[in-house]
Amino acid sequence: MAYGEPRLADGARKVLILRMDRIGDMLLSTPAIRNLREGLPSAHLTLIASPYNAPVLRGWEAVDEVRVYDLKWPASRKRGFARRLREEGYDLCVVLSSLMESYRLAFGSRARIRAGILYSRRLLARVVGPIFLTHPIVIDIDGAVERGEYVPHEVEQMLSLVKLLGLPAKEHPLEVPVSRADREWARDLVSRSCSGQTLIGLHLSSKWFSSGWTGLGMTLLLEEILKAIPDSAIIVTYGPGEAEAAEQLAPHLDVDRGSDLARSLTGRVMLAGDLSFGQWAGLLSLCGVILTRDTGSLHLAAALGVPLVAIYEKGSFHHNAQQWAPWKVPHFSIEAGEVGETSFEILRRVSSLLGESARRAA
Repeated sequence: MAYGEPRLADGARKVLILRMDRIGDMLLSTPAIRNLREGLPSAHLTLIASPYNAPVLRGWEAVDEVRVYDLKWPASRKRGFARRLREEGYDLCVVLSSLMESYRLAFGSRARIRAGILYSRRLLARVVGPIFLTHPIVIDIDGAVERGEYVPHEVEQMLSLVKLLGLPAKEHPLEVPVSRADREWARDLVSRSCSGQTLIGLHLSSKWFSSGWTGLGMTLLLEEILKAIPDSAIIVTYGPGEAEAAEQLAPHLDVDRGSDLARSLTGRVMLAGDLSFGQWAGLLSLCGVILTRDTGSLHLAAALGVPLVAIYEKGSFHHNAQQWAPWKVPHFSIEAGEVGETSFEILRRVSSLLGESARRAA
């Protein structure tokens, strides 16, 4: 774009941003949203989120309001929501989630400019998307994977939309607001459980219990990490959807069952579930390193600026470790394999990241 040439986003006073899917996806959207805020400082930015990811950015100063849109609503309520958006008169709609519902809602808003990403192998989106969007960008992710080519990061894809609008597209880090109350709650919990120790975070998910992993195998990994890193403690977090995974681990940490392994971990491993999003973020912000599978916790760690070890499934490593790699934070990406080999690699990488952090602090 030549200097002085009108930008697509020029004159936008009311901006609608659609991101109605998961926690990690919302966090990955923050660099694009930050650029929209910087490029349109006087505009009113309204973010439409799902019930699941809405808590992620509540209180974030880069947007003026966060509203919830539930994909499970009946059709009449969805039409009413779209009608209210249309009545509010948005100049610009930026679709950051590749859901058909997002394209429909963008069209229903009747915003003058409606920009979004379409994936070339999703036939329905390719057919309907250009009708719903005024300015689509088509990306061939599947083709890049098949050809073994570079797969653009999710953040880079969203920044391409910012560039299309004619706005500066800086590669900002991920962001997440954490309230003072949530940080104080987390510090109090840690001080009562493992004060004075280097804190290592591990987020549970069902993905851990694949490729031969068991609750006992997970517990043995925790033991090896604690043996290798003196004065450390591990906090294991999990959400409502991961309660079953926690149930596989908990018996091996139960001292009352008389296990020598459980006794050796007493006071150095803490299970923390039933958390609000803010409490979860507050706890992970206190960690020196975070260990996680390829879930939203990976991107929360990156948004908090905490170094991490990310473990991806073997069959999709080439794709996922590029498109959803930790963004702008020290990390190692590991391809999940045989339990013993993977455990050794995890231990090596956790030790390396903590050592590097200690050298930087010195």
